[in-house]
Amino acid sequence: DARLVIEQVIPDAAAAGRCNLHPRNRLSPSGYVGPGRFFTRSEAALGLLSPVSMKHFLKETDFGRSELEALFQQARELKATRGRHARPLEGQTWALLFSKSSTRTRVSFEVGIHELGGNPLFLNRDDIQLGRGETVADTARVLSRFIHGLVIRTHDHGEVQELAARGSIPVVNALTDLLH
Repeated sequence: DARLVIEQVIPDAAAAGRCNLHPRNRLSPSGYVGPGRFFTRSEAALGLLSPVSMKHFLKETDFGRSELEALFQQARELKATRGRHARPLEGQTWALLFSKSSTRTRVSFEVGIHELGGNPLFLNRDDIQLGRGETVADTARVLSRFIHGLVIRTHDHGEVQELAARGSIPVVNALTDLLH
């Protein structure tokens, strides 16, 4: 049972503050547990299918060793069952906000989100008002009302951190001048 595997790998997720329920991050009907989706011990024991929200992935040290091992194992499983696996992002829209263009990063995230059942929404920095009349905090709050997650590729790592701090959705750092 995938829920119990995740619970065993990360037994103290609730205590570590990563178990706040978020209405936008619901488990798909298939019962798939995606990367960053954790269950409390009581939920796992009861067999409940209520996932908790995914945490941010701003830098590699955001995840502990056991979390990274579980994440990479899940990636291997998804790759091996490509086209036949569950669609945990079904009904979700994830924005891709790029200040720095990239063929591989954009295509891999768009295809990945789509194959997991989600709807990728590409936003070029010129398409939105970020930094040109709208603060990072305002952008974070507005995006949080409409999308389920944000993948960002930009220059300023502080901007990524502020989007994560001010919004209520998971933020994935696809590249900054500090981290790649």
